[in-house]
Amino acid sequence: MLDAYTLRKHLGTCAGQKLLIVGDVRHSRVAASHFELAEQLGYEVALCGPKEFLPAQSPCRVFASLKEGLQWATAAMALRVQLERHEHQYSLADYRDQYGFTVKNLQSLSDKALIMHPGPINQGTELDSEVLKDPRCKVLDQVSNGVLIRQSLIQMTLKEGE
Repeated sequence: MLDAYTLRKHLGTCAGQKLLIVGDVRHSRVAASHFELAEQLGYEVALCGPKEFLPAQSPCRVFASLKEGLQWATAAMALRVQLERHEHQYSLADYRDQYGFTVKNLQSLSDKALIMHPGPINQGTELDSEVLKDPRCKVLDQVSNGVLIRQSLIQMTLKEGE
């Protein structure tokens, strides 16, 4: 919900947006929640990452190339690489080069698009520190929005009990 709120806050609406989720989708609760939420709020989700990081059956479009996915997206979200959950080790240097949100890789992303990450971030793998300074980067805003959404839900729950 907080990611959807971040999309709406910065892009005006969720409807019609194109969210590219990059990384360890197979082990991500964040990605799984977007598959359901996107349908309800009218935005598209696509995936990109090493085949070992993607689900065997994808519920949405999959981009083989990060560049193509970023050109398609109105928002791009990197996920934490969870090597501890993988049977075979994947080279973090190769991951960064092919799928990391580096200044070079993000040249394919529109100037009006958002850069997101649900955290925690492995800086230098999923996201370079320079990217956190990019005006398109809304990672810190996502964290703040998480507090706002949780407060709202707690207030709603407490009011129901009155």
